[in-house]
Amino acid sequence: MKQRISNMTALTTLMCLLSLAALSSSCSGEDTSGPSGGRTYSVSGTVTTSDPGESVAGVLLTIDSRSALTDSLGGYKIDSVRAGTFAIMPSKQGREFTPTTRQVTITDADVNGLDFVMSNPNRIPGDSIQMVLIPAGTFMMGTDAAYDKLLPVSSPKHQVTLTRSFWMGIHEVTQAQWHRVMTENRSQFKGDVLPIQDVLFYEALEFCNRLSELHGYEKVYSNIGNSVEVNQTADGYRLPTEAEWEYAASAGDTSIWYGVDDVAPDATREELSALTASQFRFAWLYDNCAIDGVRQPHAVGTREPNAWGLYDMIGNMMEWAVDNYSVYTSDGVIDPLVLTGKGSRMIRGGTYTSTSPRYESLRGRNSFPAGLNDQMFGFRIIRYD
Repeated sequence: MKQRISNMTALTTLMCLLSLAALSSSCSGEDTSGPSGGRTYSVSGTVTTSDPGESVAGVLLTIDSRSALTDSLGGYKIDSVRAGTFAIMPSKQGREFTPTTRQVTITDADVNGLDFVMSNPNRIPGDSIQMVLIPAGTFMMGTDAAYDKLLPVSSPKHQVTLTRSFWMGIHEVTQAQWHRVMTENRSQFKGDVLPIQDVLFYEALEFCNRLSELHGYEKVYSNIGNSVEVNQTADGYRLPTEAEWEYAASAGDTSIWYGVDDVAPDATREELSALTASQFRFAWLYDNCAIDGVRQPHAVGTREPNAWGLYDMIGNMMEWAVDNYSVYTSDGVIDPLVLTGKGSRMIRGGTYTSTSPRYESLRGRNSFPAGLNDQMFGFRIIRYD
């Protein structure tokens, strides 16, 4: 009898100990039903890219039905992933990743360093030059004298014939392109796909010559300085003439401001403001270029192109032309080129600092000393066909 009571006491004691162990496990939150006790973990990593100007934000990473988006620096973290072996996959429309997926085994700890490299298979290298063929033709250059107050020195309107077609860069020269052949970059706002800023007229000519040498073309300019000489038969890169610039910027448009009806010469301030706003889809100008309150140039090609596929002709940066300043006449001209050897050089188009309809006009003219540099001065290049 005593032995039976002793055995029952031992059994009761064992059951109590087991109950206490189960209670302790329950209170600690542990679940012993699986190899990791039911705990979850996080996986993290970074998405990078070698493409200048490419954003690494917004890449979707997915693992075991859980997902997260990368932040502005490409970092990501996915929480509450259970133990096991899974594939983690990145995705973003129009982009490719290396590797395409990664296998990860989660046992009893968080997993870091699951990195990917993103690329754009359709991206044009940052230092390449994309050009479009501009056909030879005849157009009316300048404005009527009635617009002299709005557009000084742009009259009279006169016929211009360009007998040669030419290739023109669809973008303003970028900082990546500049860096390929030149050394100093004085741009206030740095970025490979931003337009080069603060360019002297003579530096633009030197860029054309050096790029011509790199690509095996004959140099156009010699004696670069006040008495610069132009080889009209050379096949190398060059600045457009003022007439070539206006012809290409107009792309067949006969109005004074691209893509919109002209305002009257005595337009009110409100009408002029509405006119400027109508140009925002084609150009980065004073009133639409600010980022966090700071007015600045933007990546080339991020506004709509004109009818001939040229971007930023009336905004972002002012663009050097090769001509010296001259007064228009009403006489028709063929392939005009004004080289007096000294004096101011023409510069065309609007800029992110533009505050007047004069600057974003197709017909508006400006000139500055060739030795003057300013953050709003850029350029684009051409080659004769």
